[in-house]
Amino acid sequence: MKVTTQEFGGCFSIELQAENLEEAALLTRFGMNATRQLNHFSASADEKGKFSLHAVFAKGKNAGNDIPNRYRKREGA
Repeated sequence: MKVTTQEFGGCFSIELQAENLEEAALLTRFGMNATRQLNHFSASADEKGKFSLHAVFAKGKNAGNDIPNRYRKREGA
């Protein structure tokens, strides 16, 4: 997964870009099932100089692994 972070005047952004099909499927499920509710967010540094950021988003009540087919052929087409 390629991660890009940026800082702007009034905000920060984190962009995730899939580098293989497994990661693409994970990002698709995340986009379909995650809510805007942020359950946990933290940033830290340890004594060895390792910096990390952790964000946990809630899942919707009807979250699942199935990706709907939005391009089904219409009957008779």
